[in-house]
Amino acid sequence: LYRSIFEAYGVQAGLPIISSTSRWSKSRYDYHVNLLRNTTEAMSAVIGGCDSLLVHPHDSTYEDPTPFSHRIAANISNLLREESYLDKVKDPAAGSYYIETLTSQLFDAAIAVFKSVEENGGLKRSFENGEIQDRIKSVREKKETDMATRKLVMVGTNKYPNLEENIDLSIQEYNGEASDGRRLLVPQRITRTFDQLRQRTHEVATDTGHRPKVFLACFGNLAMRKARAAFSSEFFGTAGFEILGEFFDDDITNLISKSGKQEADIVVICSSDQDYGEHAIDFVREFKSKHPDTKLILAGYPTDLVDGLKAAGLDDFIHIKTNVVQFLGQLQEEMLTTAK
Repeated sequence: LYRSIFEAYGVQAGLPIISSTSRWSKSRYDYHVNLLRNTTEAMSAVIGGCDSLLVHPHDSTYEDPTPFSHRIAANISNLLREESYLDKVKDPAAGSYYIETLTSQLFDAAIAVFKSVEENGGLKRSFENGEIQDRIKSVREKKETDMATRKLVMVGTNKYPNLEENIDLSIQEYNGEASDGRRLLVPQRITRTFDQLRQRTHEVATDTGHRPKVFLACFGNLAMRKARAAFSSEFFGTAGFEILGEFFDDDITNLISKSGKQEADIVVICSSDQDYGEHAIDFVREFKSKHPDTKLILAGYPTDLVDGLKAAGLDDFIHIKTNVVQFLGQLQEEMLTTAK
């Protein structure tokens, strides 16, 4: 890209490429996963032809890095050089159709942006009128939406959360607003909204001694109830809610009785669509008659039953298209504020 631009302007010079691991991909919870993210980013930078590389410590998202984390960060480069031998080949990706094709696509998209910015008066003017910020914001919001619906997976954050982890996130993150109203460009993190959900749960639990409890009420088809129970456990676990476990009983009355004994704040119905058609409305009606103040949610979205379930008293549905951040944020507002 830069060589093409230099050639177009008649510039005869080289340009050193300095690469740095990204804050964008790093999480505060389950932060040891950041070691893997740092490694893949560093490997990508070397394969991409960087001249120098900076690997930030994996714990820098939530605390002042320790000497040990600085050492680990430095050793990532050492491992790539001494054990993967990435310094022995000038262009490791040369000849890879997949990588070469992606490189070509990135070049075409980047040069189009460059030309557009130049036509609009250059970088300085585009930044002053907010065009640069708006371009970045549109891309960021798309990725954040994919993250919130779990289309984009971040292990330990919106997938496979460590439910036993509770940390104090005392470092505040700058939002990019200057005192004079300018919109600055600052590093962002894609896991920030999920980290905030868990932090809020942790703070209220610390103040009140109560953490929302989720009861998974399972009946019917084995494969579907297990799959939807696992989905629901991860769904609510991303906000740090306590998962009481999967409770199975084909007798609906017994299952409702078990949920009452657990004193759950949220009960999630987990089964197959076919079983929902046979038992879900009866389950909802009987459950709500006995526990009207408990949130009752169904895992899935059986379109033919939606109106009937709502009429029976079901509070909501969760499924693969649900925006986890919006759903749990609203649920927190209703439950945690009251608890506090």
